[in-house]
Amino acid sequence: MLGRHIHPNLSLPAIFNGAMHGTLCPELPADAPPAWSALMNACCSYQPADRPSFSDAAEHLERIVASLTAAEAESQRVTV
Repeated sequence: MLGRHIHPNLSLPAIFNGAMHGTLCPELPADAPPAWSALMNACCSYQPADRPSFSDAAEHLERIVASLTAAEAESQRVTV
């Protein structure tokens, strides 16, 4: 994720333990986009009912891509 190991400070046994008990979620970098962090945190919710459905997650990702595309287009207009 984002070009980094997702659990750089955990040993392999700690990763297995967290995965088995449903307490393991990737450590998000401080500079991760807020929308991406929110989706990742929602997907890692301990309670399955609190996690987004696949279609909800896909829609969220589509909104993130659209936002990034719009921001990139705006930056191109500003620099020209």
